[in-house]
Amino acid sequence: GRPLDETAAGDEDLQNQITSAGGEGIVETHEWLSPQDMAGYYAFGDITLCLGSFIESFGLVPVESAAAGTPAVCANVGALRDLAALKGLSHVPPGDTGAAAQAVLDLLDRPPPAAAIAADAAASYSKTAMVDAYIDAITGPLDSGDHELLTDERARSAGEPEKYELAPWCYVEGTRVYHDYMYGYREFPRLVAELAQRGSVAVPTPGTSLSMEITAAVADGFLVPTQDVDRAT
Repeated sequence: GRPLDETAAGDEDLQNQITSAGGEGIVETHEWLSPQDMAGYYAFGDITLCLGSFIESFGLVPVESAAAGTPAVCANVGALRDLAALKGLSHVPPGDTGAAAQAVLDLLDRPPPAAAIAADAAASYSKTAMVDAYIDAITGPLDSGDHELLTDERARSAGEPEKYELAPWCYVEGTRVYHDYMYGYREFPRLVAELAQRGSVAVPTPGTSLSMEITAAVADGFLVPTQDVDRAT
């Protein structure tokens, strides 16, 4: 079937889902809001929900909500994972309705101060702060502790076993690994333990349980090759 976010592609699909879930009288839909109306809209609510599994390139909705003083509950997917330090934001496992409901109840029971949420969002995501961060990322050195001009020449030694690390579109939860583009988890208990201990993995002797997990993880994009960076002036 289609990913959850694609099952309500239009108004009719959305209304059908609301009806099938018994949400009439609970869920209210409305027309498109203009950008100048959004701050007031966010401020009007108690909590903003961002529970979809779509891979956002930038988690804009929770930042806008926080800037208006309203906390948010987000699925731990895509760029939303990068907002962990944002005040008033709670992350929940994707697809975990129970965890999302509990996060909402916790925020309603202990709502964070709206002024503090708004001030933190404004300071962290102002135009100046964001432009400065882009400039640092693009023009700064590869190693923040080394201010010499660095080259990014990546190579592996001929005799070194090939190593892999967790792909940036994945994250570990317990013994499972979530894949943003597959919209789901896969169990990799031995691989997760190895990554926790070493940070990367080398394919061991074929036929072992760890070897089979690594092979499957590489084939489906849970792991990507580790790049060794040779730095030179």
